[in-house]
Amino acid sequence: MKITVHSSKAVKPAYGPGEFPTTTGDVVPLKVFDKANFDTYISVIYAYRPPAPANAALEAGLAKALIEYREWAGRLGVDGDGNRAILLNDGGARFVEATADVTLDSVMPLKPTAEVLSLHPSGAD
Repeated sequence: MKITVHSSKAVKPAYGPGEFPTTTGDVVPLKVFDKANFDTYISVIYAYRPPAPANAALEAGLAKALIEYREWAGRLGVDGDGNRAILLNDGGARFVEATADVTLDSVMPLKPTAEVLSLHPSGAD
């Protein structure tokens, strides 16, 4: 299976006039259950059968959702006291547009090939 990535970018919350302003000092402290687990990124691949929504519509929807769920666009870090927290910095959620040379239902579940893994963000993203 050949996967062609057409774009990969961070989508940030789409605040409009008069909406909640972006502040960089807000944090969400991690709870005891968060601290007992490993720091890891959870990524999801969505695939649509024709007729699929336009990529611009999916991107706009994600930008609107990030207004309400700022943690999704934040980053793991530490608060002012040195405790692990989610920094609500509106860094963005990774949005990758790609096509494959096969129908995805013919190769589901996806095997962790190099091409598939390249669609997921690294810890440095």
